[in-house]
Amino acid sequence: MDQQVHEGQSRYNPFTLALYDLIVLGLSCRLVWGCPKKHLIRMFRRGMGARHLDVGVGTGYLPLHGAGATTRHITLFDANQHSLHASSQRLKALDPDTVQGNALEPLPFADDTFDSASANFLLHCMPGSVADKGALFEELQRVVRPGGTVFGSTILAEGVPVSGRARRLMAFYNGKGVFHNTADSLADLDERLAGAFKDHTLTVHGCVALFEATVKAPEPAL
Repeated sequence: MDQQVHEGQSRYNPFTLALYDLIVLGLSCRLVWGCPKKHLIRMFRRGMGARHLDVGVGTGYLPLHGAGATTRHITLFDANQHSLHASSQRLKALDPDTVQGNALEPLPFADDTFDSASANFLLHCMPGSVADKGALFEELQRVVRPGGTVFGSTILAEGVPVSGRARRLMAFYNGKGVFHNTADSLADLDERLAGAFKDHTLTVHGCVALFEATVKAPEPAL
């Protein structure tokens, strides 16, 4: 596993995961990043299909509160075994599968496997430029069936309103290797999404960008 990926995900252990919902999804989202978690939950409710893939799973809080009556199964993909275990325990009602791996590498799933996929608060933790991280979009587009949805969110450093407290916390996390987003911009994210999807939307809350896309069938060969 890439050393930067390993260092970033290694900070998620049973102790930090026990605080994740309160600190990250509660206090930080609302008071620092300017995106109350209700916006994330609504995005999950709009996007989750019958067979869902969640990449970068956290604690499973968002799919737990975002799954609708039609969601029957979830596959959890993450580099961190502690996150996978915590999320699978929380999401037992959705018959979870867990797969450990690096989201910067090709996903180990066949084409058109899922009805939907999410990558929430993941990109800003991934090393590299938005162009590099955006390879994940092509992979999510590949493993989700035509007509399915791909959605998620990321914290940006440029092209969005960044408060002083957000800038300071962002700098701290980047210094610790938890974040890798000092050059991540809204324009680059929009461009990368457009390269992977024919139809996508971006919504900004504070310095958080929420993206939602529909997977289109490939154009017939001439």
